[in-house]
Amino acid sequence: LDHPVPTLILQPIVENAIVHGIAKRPGGGRVIITIDQAGDELVLQVKDDGPGIPRGRLAEVLDPDETKSTSIGLRNVDGRLRALYGEENGLHIESDGGAMVEIRIPIEG
Repeated sequence: LDHPVPTLILQPIVENAIVHGIAKRPGGGRVIITIDQAGDELVLQVKDDGPGIPRGRLAEVLDPDETKSTSIGLRNVDGRLRALYGEENGLHIESDGGAMVEIRIPIEG
């Protein structure tokens, strides 16, 4: 609560976890949101236990030149983070038995 986070940063990521992750499972699934501090960064993670993102698709999810992709929400969040905090602070996405999207925001002292 002591550290500001840009508006509408988590919402598109949680929505993607629901729509593309757990909604595809017959019995639903879980979305876990964690926020923690690691040194001088605020670390926000959204994890789901859905089918994950295929390897070939993972490379194009954040590609700003990809026009066929439906990942415009993730690309927009990534672009906003990079504009606000520098190129090294975009989204980090992993997919190995579900998907995990991580945001690292520098804590201003």
